[in-house]
Amino acid sequence: MSRKRSALTRASWILCGGALAFLSWLFGLATCLAESDSCTWLQRHASLLYLAITALTLVAFYALHKLPFLNRDRAAWRTQTLLALLVFPWFLGHFWSGPSLFGAINRGRQKWTMAAMRDISEGIELYRSQQGGYPTANNAEELRRELSGLQAIPLRDAWGEPWQVSATGSGYTIVSYGKCGEADLPGGGAYAPGCTASFDADIVLVNGHFVCWPEGVQSD
Repeated sequence: MSRKRSALTRASWILCGGALAFLSWLFGLATCLAESDSCTWLQRHASLLYLAITALTLVAFYALHKLPFLNRDRAAWRTQTLLALLVFPWFLGHFWSGPSLFGAINRGRQKWTMAAMRDISEGIELYRSQQGGYPTANNAEELRRELSGLQAIPLRDAWGEPWQVSATGSGYTIVSYGKCGEADLPGGGAYAPGCTASFDADIVLVNGHFVCWPEGVQSD
């Protein structure tokens, strides 16, 4: 009976530790993905939140040894082993991938977005050369219909957000709200020309020329 109980106890620890370790890898690496697109306080501090949850998990895991039907031997060893399993994926994702990778991801998205905006501008200029004036559109869907047959244009930027389009017979403006998808000028108004240094900053193209564009080292 004692042998059977001992085997059952070992199996329970293995299952418990294995489940926690598996969840650790998922949440530990997800921490990095959250930080790569950090737009909220929660995402920017995902790594600290993960460590706090890890600490609570270890306290709870160690407290399980106090239950009378579980074997209390090697309690500290089990907790230390679990600590390594919990922290290692966070360490791997947070430091091995690192901010440089996240910056490279968003830098690539900025470049793709600017290239797509140039393609849209080329389509509009082609329309102008054939029709004698710029198309009229208030959003990307309307602009795509106007340019149908001339140039296929994407409806969203590299972050998956729709373009902000304003096209009249005399000119046009195309805006990407950047990584967080929020306008720099929520109340409207004119953009101050110049380069930007944040992945959150708007990218603005007016009549074929960039008014606001990313340059140099970018920050979240």
